[in-house]
Amino acid sequence: FVAYLEDPTGQLSIDAARAADAAGAFQPFNGRGAVNFGLSSSAYWLRFNLPSSTTERYLLEVAFYALTDVRLYYPDGTMVVTGQHQSASQRPWPHRHPVFPIAAGSDESAQTYFLRVASVGSLTVPLRLWRESAFLEHVQVSYFVLAAYYGAALALLFYNLFLFVSLRERKYLLYCGFLLFLTAAMSILNGFGAYFFEPLGWPARLGTNTFFALSAVFAIWFVRDFLEIRTRLPRVDRLLLGSMAVFLVIAAAPVFDPPIRVVVATISVLGAITAPVLLAVTAWCWRAGYGGARYLLLAWAVMLIAIMIQALRNFGIVPTNDLTYYLLQFGSLLDMLLLSFALADRVQIDRRKREQAQTEAIAAQEALVQGLRASEQRLENEVALRTEALRDALERERGVLNRYVEFGALIGHEFRNPLAIVRNQAESAEMELSRGDVCPAHRITRIRRAAERLQTLFEQWLQSDRLRTPKPALDLERVQLDAW
Repeated sequence: FVAYLEDPTGQLSIDAARAADAAGAFQPFNGRGAVNFGLSSSAYWLRFNLPSSTTERYLLEVAFYALTDVRLYYPDGTMVVTGQHQSASQRPWPHRHPVFPIAAGSDESAQTYFLRVASVGSLTVPLRLWRESAFLEHVQVSYFVLAAYYGAALALLFYNLFLFVSLRERKYLLYCGFLLFLTAAMSILNGFGAYFFEPLGWPARLGTNTFFALSAVFAIWFVRDFLEIRTRLPRVDRLLLGSMAVFLVIAAAPVFDPPIRVVVATISVLGAITAPVLLAVTAWCWRAGYGGARYLLLAWAVMLIAIMIQALRNFGIVPTNDLTYYLLQFGSLLDMLLLSFALADRVQIDRRKREQAQTEAIAAQEALVQGLRASEQRLENEVALRTEALRDALERERGVLNRYVEFGALIGHEFRNPLAIVRNQAESAEMELSRGDVCPAHRITRIRRAAERLQTLFEQWLQSDRLRTPKPALDLERVQLDAW
């Protein structure tokens, strides 16, 4: 029931719009779902008729946060202006979306309304006409759902932040960064920027693109760290690093003030490219048996579907309805939960690996102890054998020493006899010479025989064979003592 007129220059007045409507320039919107003109720089005029046959007041909701300039022209000529960056207190109705009260008419005829919309981003104009009582009930239900969403996101954020403080694992901090920026982007996407950020002087151009880009940076970083892509797939890792760099440039776009439509188109295309790459990498790691990859694969599959539909909706290819509009939000919550399950699964796998490693370490320690005990036993046996061998060697040395002493005593005795003979005969010869007697020949003969005996003894003594012989070989024979 809506007709529209494109205003490429954005300079068309309400009188000119009424004149164009009278001339039949407005075209009926026959698209599927809500009114969506995609990423357009034109302003659009929407014309619709509302019956005034009832006294009940209605509320017209334009259920998209990012419309920069929204103006409703009432049949009586009154104009109400609102937009994305208008604070909640200054809006025609205090709500996260632009909402206009529609009063009852004074006659039975239909009342014609004109709605002018313009935006620096996507021109999505979901129009809903509410009875005031139904709208208030809808607000309470929707805020309850959103509170549950943000409560779950904050619970996951603080829980994983606590895990990071306790375990000092970097992947938990990266997951917290992903949660933080994704939740901030969703808060702006749900229209809460006018409540929370505008009173703080939040820059008008710093919105969902920056936060979505930063959440993408942390998501890619998390996958690289979680799946160890740098060592497993170095070429893919360089591609992911390039995607992170582009997302960082998009996050810093408000500093350079590029056209928002260019930024939205870039982040939509880049997200549609990066998500399948992450999905393929995760699938490869899952097939390789990497722990936690199965939940990560499901998380990226859900997020891929949500990002693709969001990108197609931004370009006006997919119709805008409750499913396509809130799919990214529900997909992000499911993605958060699945990533948390992936972390939990990874922790459990790491714990099992640590337990297995501890068991193997204990077994290795026991084997080492048994080996040390066996080595100690072998060493003791070797020491005992060596000790016994040393004892035997010592006994042999003692035997050799004793034989040497005995042999020395025998040799000493044998040496003294010929020496005594020599000394005795020499003294006798000297005595005879002193008396003037002639030295008899038998004395010289005895001295010579004694000298020969000494030479023989020396030769036998110098032979080492006798020392090695345990018992000297004696030539025993009987003699008559008297004759001897």
